[in-house]
Formats: sequence, structure tokens, C-alpha cells
Amino acid sequence: MSDFSYALRQLLRHRGFALAAVFTLGLGISLVATQFSLIDGLFLRGMPFPNADRLVHVSRTAEAGSGSWWTQDIDIFRAQVEQQQSFEALGAISFGNYNMVAQGDLPKRLQGAAVTDGYFQALGTAPALGRALRAADNQPGQPLRALLSDQLWREDFAADPGVLGRSLRLNGEIAEVVGVMPPGFEFPGRDRIWVNLRLPPAGEVDAAGLRVEAVGLLRPDVDREAAASELALIAERQRQRNGDNDEQPYGVNVQSVQIAYNGGGTIALFAIMQAMTLFVLLLACTNVANLVFVRTNDRLRELAVRSALGAGRAQVIRQLLIESLLLGALGAAVGAALAALGIHLMSEQIAATILLPNWIQFDLSYRVLGVTVLVACFSGLLAGLIPAARIARRNLSPMLTANARSTLGGRAGGFGRWLVAAQLAFACAALVVAVMLALSAVRSSALTRDYEPESLLIGRIELEGATYADPGDRARFYNELVERVAQVPGVQAAAVSSRDLANPGVGTRVEIEGQSYQRDQDRPRSLLEVVSRDYFSVVERGAISGRLFSTEDRADGNPVALVNRSFAEQHWPGENPIGKRLRRFDEDSAWATVIGVVPDLHMQGVGQTGSGAGWYQLQDQLGWGWLDLIVRTRGDHQSITQGVRAAVAEVDPGQPIHSIANLVERTERSLAGPRIIGAMAAVFAVVALFLASIGVYGVMAYAARLRVRELGLRLALGSSGRGVIGLMLRQNALQTAVGIGIGLALGFLLAQPLSAEILAEVSATDPWLYLGVAT
Repeated sequence: MSDFSYALRQLLRHRGFALAAVFTLGLGISLVATQFSLIDGLFLRGMPFPNADRLVHVSRTAEAGSGSWWTQDIDIFRAQVEQQQSFEALGAISFGNYNMVAQGDLPKRLQGAAVTDGYFQALGTAPALGRALRAADNQPGQPLRALLSDQLWREDFAADPGVLGRSLRLNGEIAEVVGVMPPGFEFPGRDRIWVNLRLPPAGEVDAAGLRVEAVGLLRPDVDREAAASELALIAERQRQRNGDNDEQPYGVNVQSVQIAYNGGGTIALFAIMQAMTLFVLLLACTNVANLVFVRTNDRLRELAVRSALGAGRAQVIRQLLIESLLLGALGAAVGAALAALGIHLMSEQIAATILLPNWIQFDLSYRVLGVTVLVACFSGLLAGLIPAARIARRNLSPMLTANARSTLGGRAGGFGRWLVAAQLAFACAALVVAVMLALSAVRSSALTRDYEPESLLIGRIELEGATYADPGDRARFYNELVERVAQVPGVQAAAVSSRDLANPGVGTRVEIEGQSYQRDQDRPRSLLEVVSRDYFSVVERGAISGRLFSTEDRADGNPVALVNRSFAEQHWPGENPIGKRLRRFDEDSAWATVIGVVPDLHMQGVGQTGSGAGWYQLQDQLGWGWLDLIVRTRGDHQSITQGVRAAVAEVDPGQPIHSIANLVERTERSLAGPRIIGAMAAVFAVVALFLASIGVYGVMAYAARLRVRELGLRLALGSSGRGVIGLMLRQNALQTAVGIGIGLALGFLLAQPLSAEILAEVSATDPWLYLGVAT
């Protein structure tokens, strides 16, 4: 206790040193706490369900244990449910959107899911009103039954208990309301309605290609690996019964629901951000270590006196470490306060730009506070350990002589300069990542500027249910809609597309006529965009060769396609693609003849990595249901939006159009996540540069103080002030160059996964990036 009191008195006596050290540590610790709150909210916080630790997501993956996953065929899921022994409950999920019409109201679009009875059993959640789905509800031929969210019940039905048994129209089909879920129930997203997933007849492979993912509750004595192995074995047996001869092993992924819905690329990105946070923390620690070292160097005479009065070397070192731990504790308090502010600001920004489910929350939880305390202890020890170790090797007795200099001399200056090298390395590495994130966001948002994005108005339409079960009916709806919208005042041109120019096209495997493929997976992946005839007039692009879609391309005529430049160069290098044929890898897909080549329009989407190679097919010939209406406008968007809504109602009063926004807003929405991460990285980089600049200044000032007599003598002998400054800079040049070099190397290592898998429009090998950071 006396050591602690003495340490506290020392810090109070030297307030400037204490404040600088505590603030520096607090900055680093606050960034760690803020960053960890993201990890905690997304991956570590328990789900709001009973037995959440046993709740898992089940899907198919190319390799067992892989982080990426796909949905499973419904017949394989049925076999897994019937034969598995690893789960207490296992329920299928098929997410979708529902156009709801209730009590003669205007149509409303809802996010929801078709589920089996095991879904609610696995989640352990019963309706607050009415009943849950039963196994009988999932049998073939059953009528549609719906459960409402509490929010939907209150907003659209005035919390009327008499809603049970009432009929709704969902995607053109009558559905009976059988239950209302408890307040706050949302899983995994902002779902508002759940309907019974009607399975195909037993023993039949679903001709419609229904695919599902699943959520399950593991038995207490079963781990995820064992469950995945069992389900994979069942799937292999079912594939053999179905006559599937695919040689690739069938892998089943059983993983945490948080990882399944929040993982993927975000895990790699957060790993990079954690590395940046670690660099800033280490930078803060080296800064404080330098401060402690300077302070310890000034106390050599005091420490020598204590040693002469009987204090052992271990006691002296213990005293130094206690002072460092006290600095860490005070830094933790400052860091927690700054982190609370940072988490609040970050949460507000995320809530304003990204719609997250209510079970994801970011706050200063006990886990975040625990990490804050641990980091503070580590930081305090690390900051004090190096100076303490150097003192342990120092003979303090000469410090008692009258003319002894209380300094470690040139070795002290050299040690400080190498600390500066470490600080520059950490700062440069953080800056490389921050610049990459910023460049990616800026360049990605610029991709749509050529379209005059302010004048492009886009809205989503989703034709569902029995009303539009026939592709011809869907094609006729969109043709009539485009004609009516084109007549709205202020509209210059209108078209529909399966892509809104900001998001990616539909990923699919393509088959090129004349090429052979040994296995299904050997067929190349590409992007498909389904458009109406006037699409290229709306985006104001022409054909590079051949022609565009025209009225001669009829719905009942020969299928035609356009390919972009990247697709043509990839699949027909050095050849004329006009007249070549391709098709989607689907038994029902017809061969389409290439009639033209068009420019690349970033079909991979803004802010997305990967190739933009793709092709276009005509909506009249495919009859897709989910399309974006794209309108080229001149005039007031509010009045044009009203006119567009009226045009949709004229074609079908029961069909809603939603998410109407211009292309600028769509682009900003697509880049919301990267922008938030980029802003955080920028904060980290600014803090890193601030700490590094303070560290460089401190070391240079201390080195000058150690050599003040020598430098004064040089000036007295005729050296100029510029020459003295040059001398000091030259002596620090080696450490500066080494620090920057190591920092750029670390930044390059972090940049590799970023540019390859996460960030678009930037390259990890761009020399200008590193040159800019170095300068």
C-alpha cells in the first residue's frame, strides 16, 4: 500500500507527465474498447432466445467448416429432419418479401419468411396471441397461414385481438392469420410476417427448385462438428436416391447464427480493423514507454538514493511497475469515458444508415469493460516494463557522486529513436489501411456519376404469387408499366432491370456453346442482368459492336443476348462474339444468340470486388418477377414519384412499388457499411499520426536536451543553426527510414486481403498509395 501511495504522490507531483501519459493511453484504450464493442454486438452478445448457446444455422457449403454457405434443396432438408438425431428441433427458412393487402387498404410490402414448424420450436418462442405453426401446416396443399409481428399487428391492425382468423391477401393468395408474435421478436432481420412453408409431396424432388436454409437447436450432448457430419451423411444418401452423380462431397455447415448472418467478409474486415486498433494501442504504449523512460532517466539519482538506503533492485523495479500500472488504471478510466462517447456516436451513425435487427446492439457492456481493464493492465505493464528492464541492468551507485550526470547518455537517445521508429511503423500501417478504405469508398461512389445519377429515379417492384405465376403475365405487366410511366410528365425514358446500377447482377453459372465441361462446377460463374428494350436508352449507352435489343426481338422469338466487353474478352478472346450462343446452366434455359457487345457498366456493383463480366437478356423472353423500374427524369422528383405510383396502380391496384430513390441515394445506401468502417479507420489513422508526431517531437526534444552542452559548443565554434538542425535530423534518419519501411510492409500485408476480397477500385500494389503514405 505504501508503494501505491508513493506512486500516486509521484504522479501528482509531476502532473504534466501524468496527464500526457494518461491521455495517450486513454486514446489507445478507447479505440480498442470501441472496436471491441462492434465484435461484441455482432458476434459475442447472446441471442434473445432460450438456449441461445445451442442455437445454430444449418446450410450447405462446398467444404465442411467453410465460412461461406448456400441454401439446400428442400428434399435434402426433409431427409435431414426425418433422420437426424443431433437436434431437438430443426426448422427450414425461405426468406422473401410479401405484398400484403388487408381490409381494402393500399398494398404494403413486408419483409418475411416461409418457415416450417421447427423454426419456432428451435427459437423457443411462442406467439403472444394465437398459435404457432404445426407440422400439418407444412404439408402439401395446405392453405396459407400467417403470423404477424407485434409491430405489424399494432400499426396495421390497431392491436385488435380479433385479428385471429382474419384473411389477408399475400402475393395474391388468401392467408389466414393464426397468431401474433411477442413484442421485439425479429429473427434474423426485420421480419414482419411468417407463413407456413408448404413442402412438396414426400418422395418427390421439388420441380420448382425450392431451396432453404435452416435454424436448429442442438441437443446438449452434441457439438456442431458431429451434427454437421451427420447431416452431410444424410444429404449424401439422399443425393444418391435422387440420382445426383456430382463427384464433389456434400458439405454441411453448422455454425453460430451470428457468424452465419453477420460473418463472411465482415470477419476478415473486422480482423483488419482489430490489427489497426492493435497498432494504435502499441503506438500509444511506445509513446508512454518513452515518457516513462525519460521520467525514469531523470529520477536516476533519486532511485540511487533509495537503493543506498536499503531498497533492493527488485523493490525499485516494483515501484516503477506500480507507477506504470497506476498510469494504466487512470488510462482505463479515460479510455472508458472516450469509448462511451465513441460507441454512442458510432451507434447513431450505424442506425441512421444500416437497418440492423433489434438483437444487435452496441454498448459499453461488461465484456467491453472487461477488455478495457485487461488492455489497460497490459498497456501499463508494457509501457513500464522496458524502462524497468533497463534500470535493472544499470549500476545506480555512480549516480550518488557530486558530478554524476543523471542520464543514460547516448544510449538513452538511441533507445528513444528506436521507439520513434516503432511509432512510425504502427502509424504508417494504420494509415495505409485507412487510405485504402477511403479511396475505395470515394472511387466506388464515383462509378455512377457518368449516368447523371441525380436524374435517375429507381423503384423496386416484386411480382409474386398466383396472380403472376406465368412468365408471360409478368412480361405483360412490365411492358404496360413502362409505357404508362413513360407518359408521366417529367419522364424522359423508362425501363426495367434486375439491377439498379448500384448493386450487382445475378450471379449464375453460364454455359458457352462449343465448350465442354467435365463437372457442373467447371462452368464459369458470371453475372446476368435482365432488362427491357429501352434499358440502354435510359442509361444512355450504345453498342460497341452489333446491335441493341429492339422490337424485332419478340417474346415468342429466338432468345437473344448482349454481352459486355469483359465477358466477350474472357470467353471469346480475339473472336467476334456476334452469333455465338450461351445459356444459364439450367435444364430449362434456352440457348441465346449474342446480337451485340456493350460497354462494361460495373455489373459487379459499386463497392464490390470481382469481375464485372456479364450478359443481358430480354425481360420479354424471360418474364422475371423482381425488377427495378429505372426512370430518366427532368423535373421535380416528388411529383414524378407520385405519377409513377399512380401508373403502377393503374396497371395493378394491388401491386406496390417501394424503395423509390434516385441513383445517388441508392449508391450511398450500398456504400453505407464501407463508409462507416472507413470513417472509423480514418479516426484510427488520425490518432496514430497524432501520437506518432507527439512521440517524434518528444524524442527529438529529449535528445536535444541531452546534448544541449555539445550543441551549444558547436554553435560557439561557428556552426550555424541550420547545420545543427541538419545534424539532429541526420542522426534520426536511419530510425525514421526503418520505421516507415516496416510500417509500409505491415500495411502491405494488411492490404492484400482487403484489395483481394473486400475493397473495390483499389490495389494493394499501387505504388502511389505507399508513396503518399510515406511522404
